[in-house]
Amino acid sequence: MMMRLVVLAILSCCITAQDEQEPQTGYQLHPYQVTYEGPDFEVRLLPTWTWVCSYTNETVRNRKNSRALSFKIFGYTEGKNERGLEIKKTPTKFVVSEEGFTMCTMMPAETQADPPLPIGEDVFLDTQPSRTVAVRKIIYNEMNQSVWVEGANKLKASLEADGIADFDSHPFYRVVLDRPGFHVPAEVWFEQKEDVSGYQQTQSSISTKDSDFQII
Repeated sequence: MMMRLVVLAILSCCITAQDEQEPQTGYQLHPYQVTYEGPDFEVRLLPTWTWVCSYTNETVRNRKNSRALSFKIFGYTEGKNERGLEIKKTPTKFVVSEEGFTMCTMMPAETQADPPLPIGEDVFLDTQPSRTVAVRKIIYNEMNQSVWVEGANKLKASLEADGIADFDSHPFYRVVLDRPGFHVPAEVWFEQKEDVSGYQQTQSSISTKDSDFQII
């Protein structure tokens, strides 16, 4: 009984401190610059980067369509591309909107200048321009999808509390920082609107960090 209580106490501690946990992964890091730090979120400037993506017009993400898109992208990284090039595992993100469900995997740095073209129409390359995102760290549990909405609601409330009103909360990006499982570090992203006026950036608040993404 005592051992069981100790285990429960440890689990309770880990869950309570979820936002303080740092990701421990072996995937290539994605560069970003922190331009604003809030009490439980940060604003990041992301560089221009090419991703390989797949898309479905289904507007609800579920295990079936997630697996289907994952296999399509996996085929590309395993050599189903114009050069037969195998590409190492990298971070991935996904977004669900009224238009559909898109999943993208980051191209590694060494292939950014000249990524191989996909074979077939189900996979495409997307070079995304430099952009700014607001980020809140969460702990993801694949058995509990509600953590995404909870994280988004908390990020929205934190931005409003800091007087920042220039980020779109819908749709939002869902980023998993490690292999799927229980209590996996993850992040919720809001993308900044084109008309930037919600906060002031100071040189003293800017720092350079690395981050990595990976998807379920």
